[in-house]
Amino acid sequence: MQGCTVEKVVKDFTYIHKEGISKLMNKIQAKIKTFLSKFFGNHDLQPDEDIFALGFVNSMFAMQLVLFVEQEFQIAIENEDLEFENFRTINSLANLIERKTAILVQ
Repeated sequence: MQGCTVEKVVKDFTYIHKEGISKLMNKIQAKIKTFLSKFFGNHDLQPDEDIFALGFVNSMFAMQLVLFVEQEFQIAIENEDLEFENFRTINSLANLIERKTAILVQ
């Protein structure tokens, strides 16, 4: 294993791990966007666009969104997760899902 150092192995692992996380986040974001686009018509929702500010969300839709996240990603949304900031954008939803799934893996 000439040229193989601990530093190189750690660097390679970190790169592979980050690339895997990035691809996973892209898939999560795509699933969320697909779900949301069913309700938002022709609007091309951007990852950081606030769905509450756009007026797309009512209480019934909020319940549907929580149910979608729980079923699609096999996580439980707890009372403490029910913050506007966790559901405001595609990115915030993806971050919530990443945090919740990271807890499951540990």
